Amino acid sequence: MKLRFQKDGTFKIMQITDMQEIPAISKDTIALMERAVLEEQPDLVVYTGDQIKGYGVTYKGKGEELEREVAQTIGKLLEPVTKRGIPFAVTFGNHDCQVGISNQDQFYHIYKRLPNCIGEQAEGIDGGGTCAIPIEASDGSGRDVFELYLFDSGTDAREGGYEAFDPKIIAWYRKQREDLREKNGMYVPSIVFQHIPMREYYEVLKRVDRGEKGAVRAYRTHKDEYYKLGETCGAGDIFLEPPSVPDVNTGEIEPQDYF
Repeated sequence: MKLRFQKDGTFKIMQITDMQEIPAISKDTIALMERAVLEEQPDLVVYTGDQIKGYGVTYKGKGEELEREVAQTIGKLLEPVTKRGIPFAVTFGNHDCQVGISNQDQFYHIYKRLPNCIGEQAEGIDGGGTCAIPIEASDGSGRDVFELYLFDSGTDAREGGYEAFDPKIIAWYRKQREDLREKNGMYVPSIVFQHIPMREYYEVLKRVDRGEKGAVRAYRTHKDEYYKLGETCGAGDIFLEPPSVPDVNTGEIEPQDYF
């Protein structure tokens, strides 16, 4: 399935994350999804992880029935999108694989079997949900004028916190970016979707005292620290919650190499 900008030059993406549902799906979750899709009329929906509450007790002890039950849960969660024929793409959070089914198996055995699931797992990358999705120009020329990247950012580390980012994904991303540049004669604008942020996000934040107006409390790696947007951010930018990031990043990554 090819994605293409509308004739008016627009392309609307709806991002859905952290539903963290169990087999007995909340009616409120479905009602919210139905209302959001109906009102926004997205051209694409991107699910960015923790679709299911993989650590939830209601998934335990299912044995051979586990994959079937997870598939039924995901099918119901995505029905507000799939029944309308809206294309969707998916990547994973830290809790999805905790259900006992790998991201790779969920990607191929569950999501890819649903209608209008787009994106193919990147060659040579472990897991599932790492892919590049082009969006074509509205003029019918077939030119790729925008690129979407989805990264499987891993799960919880055994020693606590989050896993470090897979360096193979960084290498794959760089190659994709450069191949597109060579093909188009310039860098193609893009957006990255992933569940667990990189540590570099804190480079655009400013640590402040707890009592400062607008200070927002951080957690995990930056537990009990307080932040505001830094000087590089715009006057109208919004900051509501500091990201939870891995304790250890992957190698020495320059921001320009990643973004």
